[in-house]
Amino acid sequence: MPLFSVIVPIYKVEAYLERCINSILSQTFKNFELILVDDGSPDTCPKLCDRLSKSDRRISVIHKKNGGLSSARNAGIAKASGDYLIFVDSDDEIKNTDAFENIANRINKFQEDVIQYVCEDYYLDKKFSIVSRGNFNLNIFNQGSKELTISYLSDHKMIPSAAWNICVKKKIVDTYNILFPLNVVGEDYVWILKVLYYCKSIGAVNNAVYRYYRGVPGSITTHIKAVSYTHLRAHETDSY
Repeated sequence: MPLFSVIVPIYKVEAYLERCINSILSQTFKNFELILVDDGSPDTCPKLCDRLSKSDRRISVIHKKNGGLSSARNAGIAKASGDYLIFVDSDDEIKNTDAFENIANRINKFQEDVIQYVCEDYYLDKKFSIVSRGNFNLNIFNQGSKELTISYLSDHKMIPSAAWNICVKKKIVDTYNILFPLNVVGEDYVWILKVLYYCKSIGAVNNAVYRYYRGVPGSITTHIKAVSYTHLRAHETDSY
């Protein structure tokens, strides 16, 4: 069984898709499966997915009718067999080749339900990047207190704001049926609130970098940039 199921939703990203997939396949940590979800893309992405799947046995492809980002991610979750889920948007990439290895090392040491990692925003129009999430105080995470960790993240405006900013134990998603809501704006927001509510522990790594490309036109992805601790605490009073 793979440690990671890496889910990539795909729609109209033929100019970026191979870059994204290559950044995943070049990881030094090899125990993962890569699930490419073609969400009815009208360009050459479906053929590219099929071609790449023939080059690596870890790659599987789902071709489905267009249903949007949430629908594509949910299809990937249904097929996933790994212990943990990692989401990568098809117009982004994993920057460091040792990213998965560093996440795996954290899991092996602490067995946490959620692991957050560094995110770098790259501005296509201005050709420069900034680290938008990172430099975590790992001493806080290492104490194993979810309440303390969330308070720290909230105080430092580091609450994860997108599905691609965290690695999540699949058992949590399966047990509580945490799927991405359909036909809403802010699907990441809703999903993350539920993940953080139900998880028992949160970890972080400072040297696994996700590169998020800002200014990519016409792709499947839409990102919510802020999740407040106030909203998280309000969610804890909801019934299910």
